[in-house]
Amino acid sequence: MARLINEIAGHRLQKDVLLAKTSQKEFFNGLILSGPEGVGKKKVARALLQELNCEKIEACGECSSCLKIEKTADVFLHEIELQNDKIKIEAVRDVLQFAALKSWVKHRFVILNHVEKITAQAANALLKILEEPPEGLHFIFITANLSQVLPTIRSRCQVIGFSPLSDEILQQKVPGIEPWQVRWSFGRLSLAQKVVQEEWMAIRKGAINFLHSSQNKDIYEEVQSYMTDPATAEFVVHSWMTYLRDAFVLQNGEQSSIYNQDIQQFAAQFSKQKNIAHLFDDVFQFRQDLLANVDKTLLLDQLSMRLSKGQNAEHH
Repeated sequence: MARLINEIAGHRLQKDVLLAKTSQKEFFNGLILSGPEGVGKKKVARALLQELNCEKIEACGECSSCLKIEKTADVFLHEIELQNDKIKIEAVRDVLQFAALKSWVKHRFVILNHVEKITAQAANALLKILEEPPEGLHFIFITANLSQVLPTIRSRCQVIGFSPLSDEILQQKVPGIEPWQVRWSFGRLSLAQKVVQEEWMAIRKGAINFLHSSQNKDIYEEVQSYMTDPATAEFVVHSWMTYLRDAFVLQNGEQSSIYNQDIQQFAAQFSKQKNIAHLFDDVFQFRQDLLANVDKTLLLDQLSMRLSKGQNAEHH
């Protein structure tokens, strides 16, 4: 088993700050890791658990604790993910059960992803144990939308911010990635790893087709199916936003900073619409509403109508 912290790309300053705490075998009761999706925040959390429990000064990957973390991670770690786009009271009850278990390990983590989507009821149930956790229990909250995290949680935690990864790191981590795909990924390793795969390129194609022909039933239903999974929905929205941005740039006579260079001619065609800036605002709002758990079908219908109006106006 390797030392996990060494396998995480970038974020040197953040890792140094956190390792300074683990080297003292002290750690925060509550910690928020905030930053773009897909830059390695959850990997950092897992690496910190290894650092805290290693029998040596730093995680060696060889001692009994390091090996046990690899083989029996559930003893050390309880992870919470979204269920139907929310974190509900039932998930917190599971946390309370995990916290009540007697443990032979020094440090345990509760990792809660997308903490901004926790319900008020679930957050209230969590606050007491967050303020006074059992010895050795730590809460790691992960978010890409710090402003949406409830103040009651945010005020009880230390916040560590994460930035997008550099182009050089993406090129190192994703062999064969093309320059336009690096720029398109916005420093997010998860997007870079997807955009080089045929399956995800097909999803991108479907997303772009929707912008051109939103009233086509087959295209609409294809994009609607993507909205059922948060990862594909996010990928579709990112595809829309980069494409509309390209169309706006081309509309203003620029070509040097196009993200979707492989389909630039289609973006140039789309740029003939007069309402590109408004459509970008619509997609940005779509993204915000999606994060707020607004009905996906309603959002898609509204966007389809706006696209249709723009296309009809172009033909007239």
